[in-house]
Amino acid sequence: MIFTGLLTAGVILLLWKAWYDYGMAPDGAKAAFTRNGVWEEKPVIDAVSRRVCQGESVRLTDLASARDGSGDDLTDQLIFSDASGRRLSGYLNTAVPGEVPIHIRIISPDTGMQSEKRILVLIDGRVKE
Repeated sequence: MIFTGLLTAGVILLLWKAWYDYGMAPDGAKAAFTRNGVWEEKPVIDAVSRRVCQGESVRLTDLASARDGSGDDLTDQLIFSDASGRRLSGYLNTAVPGEVPIHIRIISPDTGMQSEKRILVLIDGRVKE
C-alpha cells in the first residue's frame, strides 16, 4: 500500500513537471509561465507555401492568418518581408516568374511574444488570362 502511494505521487510529480517545462499549448505553439505566474502562448501563424500564376493578383494577407492563444484574429498585424529583409505590404508582385521566399512575423499585442514562419511562393510562368 505504501509502495502504491509512493508510485502514484511520483507519477503525479513527473506529469506536473512535464506540464510546467513543456506546456500544453494547441497547434504546437510554445507556452510558458512568466515570473508572475501568468500562462502565455506565442501567437500561431497559419500559412503554407503555394503556387500562383504569373500576373495573378495576390494580396499578402491572403497568404497567411494569425491568432493568439485566446483565438483572437491577429491577421491584420502580420509583418511580411522578402529574403533581403525588406518589408512587404499590399499585393505580391507576380510580374516575374520564379520563387519568392516570404518571411512572416507576428508579435502578440497582449503578451509581446513573437512567432515567425517562412513560406515560398512559386510564380508559375504561365500567364493568367
